[in-house]
Amino acid sequence: MAVLALSFSAEVGSVALVHSAGFVARESARKVAGATPGMMVREVLQESGAPSPLAVAVALGPGSYTGVRMAVSFAKSFALVRGIPLFACTDHAAIAALYAQDGEEVLVRHQGHGVRDYWSRYRGAATWPTCLSAESLGVAPPADGLRVLGDRGSHHVNVQVHARDLGGLALCGRMPRAELLLVEPTLPQAV
Repeated sequence: MAVLALSFSAEVGSVALVHSAGFVARESARKVAGATPGMMVREVLQESGAPSPLAVAVALGPGSYTGVRMAVSFAKSFALVRGIPLFACTDHAAIAALYAQDGEEVLVRHQGHGVRDYWSRYRGAATWPTCLSAESLGVAPPADGLRVLGDRGSHHVNVQVHARDLGGLALCGRMPRAELLLVEPTLPQAV
């Protein structure tokens, strides 16, 4: 099995085709300002011998609003047209899934706008981390001895979500399936 994964919430967007054999066929990364998901996906899928993706995984942010919107729109369309599953999670949930130990509480935090941070608190689990406090934009609470994951804090693990990470989480069956993202948009009622 192969998963096409997209992460466009950070300054650098990435697309990866991850095989069930546990390796990335190819990953393409570019500054979000000059890249489109379609262009990067085409590059990855044109790699010789690249298998056809049987699922799509996408990061939901927080982060670059335009980058996330482009990636989610592309991922939804790609999955819907091909009739394949779509997996999605926030960057914070993915970071907690990748780096928090089973039962460990962590503070996930990264730079937001100005002095404000995007932050949330998670408890690691073998299946999927539990969100203990929803993502928020503002001044993060004190870590109170918790390990800080992300790009902010004095005692932190500096991590961000790459497409290859998302693909790996989807392949191992840990990432939630995103049925609600495929709901048809409702049109405004005529007056």
